[in-house]
Amino acid sequence: MKLPHSLVTRDTLEVLRLFLYKRPLSLPTVTGFPALRILELNSVWLWEFDVVQQFLKSCPLLEKLSLIDCFSYSNVFFCISCLNLKTLRIRNRNMDYTERFGGGSDDNEGLCVGLRICCPKLVCLEYAGHMANAFSFENLDSLKKAVIYPDAMAHTGLTFESSGDSICQLFSGVSHVESLSLNLFFFQVHTYSSYVNC
Repeated sequence: MKLPHSLVTRDTLEVLRLFLYKRPLSLPTVTGFPALRILELNSVWLWEFDVVQQFLKSCPLLEKLSLIDCFSYSNVFFCISCLNLKTLRIRNRNMDYTERFGGGSDDNEGLCVGLRICCPKLVCLEYAGHMANAFSFENLDSLKKAVIYPDAMAHTGLTFESSGDSICQLFSGVSHVESLSLNLFFFQVHTYSSYVNC
């Protein structure tokens, strides 16, 4: 699926929500949405992260980004870098990756292998479902609220042992917030990791 050039060059569009039912999305290389404030991608197969990153840079006023059940086969860090982004939601609870594409490795069953977030104005971060293997955070001093709901059922290969390090990285990056929401699986992983590393 390719966004029409006439759509992405509109200077009045402020909110865009796409529901693509697991179809690949091709993003045009244009100057982007000069007025876009809210972007929500639902069930989108993201072919190339570098194209997505360039596309996000072309949305200078973007304040809210939601990636719901998006996935890719990329083995690189996915970098979300937006100067004005205030809210970032990543929810990956879809269990149908291997069913659609055939059996694959754990690295191929989520949004990304690694996630790097660099958003100096980010206030709210929500991360739920399948966990990336590694996290990197830069310029998150404005972050006030974090919701971390890792989900063992979101991905059949997720175990306490394999997810412990990534959850600890995610937690350390948001530990300075004023509001923090965690679920049971987070505590189970933390308890298991503490027991194993004693």
